[in-house]
Amino acid sequence: MTNVKTGEKEKGLRGSLRERSLLEVIKPVCKSKAKAALFLKLGKEEGELYFDGGRLIQATSTSLRDKEAAYNLISWRNGEFYLTRDKEPREENVDIDWEDFQRFYREEIEKTVLSLIPVIHIEILFELRNEKNELIYQFCNSEEINNQIDLFDSFYKKKIEEIQAELRSGDEKTYLKATKNFVLLVKYLAELRYFVNSIFTESSKIEDYRGWLEDVLEPKVLDAVSLALQKADKKDIRGTILVIDDSPTILAILENTLSDYRFRVITAEDGYEGMVKINDERPDLIFLDVMMPKMDGYEVCRRIKKNKELSKIPLVMLTSKELVEDNGTAFREGADMYVQKPFTPKKILTIVESLLGIE
Repeated sequence: MTNVKTGEKEKGLRGSLRERSLLEVIKPVCKSKAKAALFLKLGKEEGELYFDGGRLIQATSTSLRDKEAAYNLISWRNGEFYLTRDKEPREENVDIDWEDFQRFYREEIEKTVLSLIPVIHIEILFELRNEKNELIYQFCNSEEINNQIDLFDSFYKKKIEEIQAELRSGDEKTYLKATKNFVLLVKYLAELRYFVNSIFTESSKIEDYRGWLEDVLEPKVLDAVSLALQKADKKDIRGTILVIDDSPTILAILENTLSDYRFRVITAEDGYEGMVKINDERPDLIFLDVMMPKMDGYEVCRRIKKNKELSKIPLVMLTSKELVEDNGTAFREGADMYVQKPFTPKKILTIVESLLGIE
């Protein structure tokens, strides 16, 4: 990787993606919040990415159309790149904040790791780290491993650089050390330049776990890059959601949660206002409080479900703890689901994605 200079003035940075991950090229650019352009070339395929203020703001490619370039170019694992500062695009076609991308990326990794546990019933410490040994994601469900983590650290810190160098340079991409009570397994994901460090308690699970790493984790970690980029793109709205509730706190929680996940959120503070906005906006999904002034949630629900043009909109009733035993009324009035207050953002997101049939 070389700097390109004219006299004493640095003009740009050239490098090969065989030497470093493109994510690691982009990370310092976004952290600096500088204006920059990244030019990519792989055979006849060329692409351009533009950054400003810690955000990816435009992407183009020889063969990928518009937003698809933004979601897929960053996952390139080969080719050459040229990075230069203070370049601006002709127009902005995406709005992807780097911190949002990292958050969505960790969530995608977490989904994959948690899917392992019920499959092979394993107690494990799982880490995903980059080549600088910076932690990307960590999970541990074993009290026994947690209690002895200091012992593992003393061994790990002495051996990690040696293990990483061996895996990077050799044909074998997995390091395995088994003792009487524990197994240490380190795998190098060469295409992403990431390491998976694992400690688990059952040596009988080694082959099952190794198979999961190769057949499930590695391809999903690669796919997660593009998926997280798309989820983080504020210009790519996933749907419109109407929240009808007389509580400013509930409105704020739902609006903040759903906006973070690229949903357009409309709010109403009572049933009458809600009915107006339903007719005007035709949302993809409705959250509806039961107890409200002027017109309660059951009446709003009845009116929606009797209207042929509105009746197919999925509707979730928000029920207080005091009314939870009355949830049968919500279903009789036509609600698709009810959720008891208080609720977690994760639960709300799961409900929305399930009812709208999206990932």
